Amino acid sequence: MLPYTRILIPLDRPPFREKAFDLAFSMARDTSAELFFLRLHPNDQDEEDLYTELKSMQAQLDDCCVPVRIEAAPGPPATAIIESAGQHRADLIVMPGHGYAGIGREVSGNIIEQVLHHTHCASLITNEA
Repeated sequence: MLPYTRILIPLDRPPFREKAFDLAFSMARDTSAELFFLRLHPNDQDEEDLYTELKSMQAQLDDCCVPVRIEAAPGPPATAIIESAGQHRADLIVMPGHGYAGIGREVSGNIIEQVLHHTHCASLITNEA
């Protein structure tokens, strides 16, 4: 396994029941990598609710054995993921292979395809079924 140092995990809901979260967390623990959670959300989501959710996620992750950062990204998911991967210099993106924000499989596939073609790091797509 390559020694990843920065792992980005874009999710459209809290991560604790996602295979992508479990896999990324295990990889980060095993390689001493830093985790970046990118919480994707629609523009119409209430910002106070989102802030409360992010604080709750951070509190749950504060006691873990790897460094974790959480941020929110409104707008188009593919653009947010691509920009965040560049900003954080991610060397791995771990993404769930399901629809983002309740959108269908073909749109989700389009998001994944865009990310794969426009980022310069390794990507791992998990099967959430």
